[in-house]
Amino acid sequence: MGLAKKGTSKIVVNGISYRWVVAPDSGFMDVIFEEISGNGQRVSVGVCYCIGEVTPKWVRKMILLALSHGWEPKKPGKQMSFWFDGQKLS
Repeated sequence: MGLAKKGTSKIVVNGISYRWVVAPDSGFMDVIFEEISGNGQRVSVGVCYCIGEVTPKWVRKMILLALSHGWEPKKPGKQMSFWFDGQKLS
């Protein structure tokens, strides 16, 4: 099941469309994104509020980092979860 259209944003990275949303949590926020069809693997990136505003430019960077960490957006599978420390995903 994909992210709902309502309350999410769309971004295109390297010709592929994705949907993303920021989910606040206590002390940090999760940025969740997936390929726009919603049929593939989802990614959640936890990040401290101290990074400031989550912009499309920042989300693009996270998508590219997730891809470099083996994320296959069109392949079904369990959600991948990462923590962004301000410089790298872990």
